[in-house]
Amino acid sequence: DLEPTPKAAKAIVRAAELAAEMAHHTLHPIHLAAILFEPGELGAVVWDRVAGGPEATSGLQQQFRKRLSTLPTITPNPERPGLGMGLSLTLTLMQPSGGFNEVLRNAKAWQRRSDTEELAVHHLLRAVVEDPVVASAVSEPHDEPTVPNRKPIMFSKSTAPISMPTAPIQKQTH
Repeated sequence: DLEPTPKAAKAIVRAAELAAEMAHHTLHPIHLAAILFEPGELGAVVWDRVAGGPEATSGLQQQFRKRLSTLPTITPNPERPGLGMGLSLTLTLMQPSGGFNEVLRNAKAWQRRSDTEELAVHHLLRAVVEDPVVASAVSEPHDEPTVPNRKPIMFSKSTAPISMPTAPIQKQTH
């Protein structure tokens, strides 16, 4: 059982709502990544700091939108999904993908490693960037900036580092 913080639960619910708004019948890790990297959210704050500012995050969000647009849709849109605070993921007409379930398992593993009682947003963030589709979006050059060199970034003292860009952003030349 996942016992998320209110912010983590809200992020998961918002990811399911995004999937429903886009008429996707399955909840994927890329939905969660799109939410976690929205302006003001933890992913965007970290990315802005290490990749050179909001322009870098804007480019990353473009990559997420590009990948979201390739997911199959259903008509009419699924009903608004419902996730209980226990996050058993009993969605109305939408099911989590195997990849999304894997992200939740990995987030739980990050939670155990950090020895905390609740699943926090930084656990979700660490797990979602390990998803292959999200990782490809993060590592691919964006329309605005390019994402060069990487160095470890620590989300907390109790977790292992992940790789994030370090060099200043440079405009991509075509």
